[in-house]
Amino acid sequence: MDATILFLAISLQSSSERRRRLKEFACRAGIDLSLVPAVTGDDVAQMELGFDRERRRKEFSVDLLPTELACMESHLRCLRMFLGSPHTHCVVLEDDASFGPVLPSAVSRLIRTVTGWDFVKLWTPGSNWPLGRVVGVDCSLEVVYPKNLSRDALAILYSREGARRVLERMGRYWMAFDTQLGYVCCRDGVVGVGVFPPLCEPSPDLPSSIDAMGRRARAVPPSVKQLVYHRVQRLLNSWYKRRLYHEVRRAVRFRELGDAE
Repeated sequence: MDATILFLAISLQSSSERRRRLKEFACRAGIDLSLVPAVTGDDVAQMELGFDRERRRKEFSVDLLPTELACMESHLRCLRMFLGSPHTHCVVLEDDASFGPVLPSAVSRLIRTVTGWDFVKLWTPGSNWPLGRVVGVDCSLEVVYPKNLSRDALAILYSREGARRVLERMGRYWMAFDTQLGYVCCRDGVVGVGVFPPLCEPSPDLPSSIDAMGRRARAVPPSVKQLVYHRVQRLLNSWYKRRLYHEVRRAVRFRELGDAE
C-alpha cells in the first residue's frame, strides 16, 4: 500500500500569530496541514487523565504543571486522530515549528527508504550517533540515533504501528511528553530515531510558554532520596543509550534506492 501522510499541528486557539505562521509554512510546502486545537491548562482540570500522580511524587519534588499535562494530552489527542484516520503515517508539529518546502518530499523519501522505526524526530537538539544516509533529489539526510532522545517533541513523524505503540505505553504517564517518550523507548522497546540536518526547527522568536509563570523555578527542592534516585538514573541512562543505539542499528534497515522507488 502506498504511504499517505497526515500532517497535524497542535495549535492554541488563542495564538492567532502562530496559527498564521503555520499556515504560511504549510502553503509554501504544498501540504494540507490540519490544525488540532490544543488542550489548555484549564482544560485538564475537567479531563480524566492518565497522569500517575503517586509515581510522580515518589520520583520528583513537584507535580507536572497544568501546561505540561496539557502538552501531553495534546500530543496524545493527535495520535488518536491519526489512528482514527486511513493514513499510513503522520507528522505531528508543535506550533513553534518552522519548516521549508522540502518537508513533504523528504518525509516521503524517509518512509520509502528506511524501515524498522516507530517514530522519527525531525528536529533533534544535541549530538547524535549515525545510522545511515538517505539521498534524495531535494536533500540528503543522515538518519541518526539522538543522544538526547527524551528532549523536545517539536516535530515527529510516526508510523501507524509506532503511534499505536506509543499511545498504548503512555496510558499511564508521570513525566512531560518528550521525557516520557524517551522512557518508552528505553524501557518498552519503542524505536525512535532522528534526522540531520533537521527538517524542522523551533522559531527563535516564539519562546516556549510551558512555564511562562516561572513556577518550575519556585519548585520545592528534591529530597535526598530523590537526588540519589536521579543520580543513579543518570548513570544507568548512559549505559542504556549505548545499548539502545546498538539495538536500533539492528532494527533499522535502509533500502536501495532502486527498490524504494
